[in-house]
Amino acid sequence: MPLLVVIFRKKCWKGYVGTTINDVPGCLVLRCPDPSCHAAVGHDMINSLVSNESKEKYSRYLLRTFVESNHKIKWCPALGYENAIDFEVGSESYNVCAEDAHSDQVDLEE
Repeated sequence: MPLLVVIFRKKCWKGYVGTTINDVPGCLVLRCPDPSCHAAVGHDMINSLVSNESKEKYSRYLLRTFVESNHKIKWCPALGYENAIDFEVGSESYNVCAEDAHSDQVDLEE
């Protein structure tokens, strides 16, 4: 079967991508809206189509999915902290940090 190239107007793409980001975290596996096309919508395309607010929401979904799917990274449980903790390979301890011990804190936004 030959590769199907589907062309939608930019306005339609903006609406489709923006609505998907605002509705569900499933936007991380966003596909072409044509049912016969299975092409993935990439990060660059998403950034070129949506508002800054939607870009931030998409980035938060992406970061949250990365942290939650990696067994060596955990969210810091201290109130008011939105950073993740990266555990060293070979470390004997896999305890998540306490509120007063943030020396091993990793800001994944940098």
